[in-house]
Amino acid sequence: FGRGASSPSRLVERAAELGYSALALVDENGVYGTVEAQRAGKKYGVKVLVGATVQLKGDTNIYPLVLIAMNRDGYEVLCKLLTIVHADEDKHVTLPVLLAHTQNLICVTGGRNGFPTRLLAERKVTQA
Repeated sequence: FGRGASSPSRLVERAAELGYSALALVDENGVYGTVEAQRAGKKYGVKVLVGATVQLKGDTNIYPLVLIAMNRDGYEVLCKLLTIVHADEDKHVTLPVLLAHTQNLICVTGGRNGFPTRLLAERKVTQA
């Protein structure tokens, strides 16, 4: 919490200055800056996409995933998933739990360092 370099409202303000029409705000294991960002989005005319980074627990590795809510229903699903994450002692999510909570969420897997690429590189194709 509080590891970001700028406040949510300042990020939205800067996005408006740069001419962005939308900005995704992603907190680690939470949606902490949502209210502030949404208020700033209305003020500056920037659509704020809400998301969270969660840690996916694989067999032996942990993979960061960025999840972004597509709409209010997605936000609800994201909040349910975050509740599960916070109930886990290590603050991780397993693949079966993640797959049960995908409705109206966009998943950004981390490119070359993301779990699908890494599992394929390790020849663990059935998991990817």
